[in-house]
Amino acid sequence: MTPRHDPMERLIEAALRERGLDFVGEDHPLNVAKLDFYLPQLDLYIEVKRMHSPRIADQMARGANVIAIQGEGAVRAFVEMLGKL
Repeated sequence: MTPRHDPMERLIEAALRERGLDFVGEDHPLNVAKLDFYLPQLDLYIEVKRMHSPRIADQMARGANVIAIQGEGAVRAFVEMLGKL
């Protein structure tokens, strides 16, 4: 997997690993939507944004099951929620 440069994506990646959730990055062949993360066992995509971008509508349309996490507060809340599962 390509190293992540975005600190918000790194937080999500660390949380997914800590929970033992299988995932692949956007460059993996299983990730057909080419979003930040794909969790094959859940058939779920995650796209992380630091702030709103015009691309988000296009990205959300790439998959049926997409969680968009926008902003540092939302990323930190998501990470905390994963820890409580």
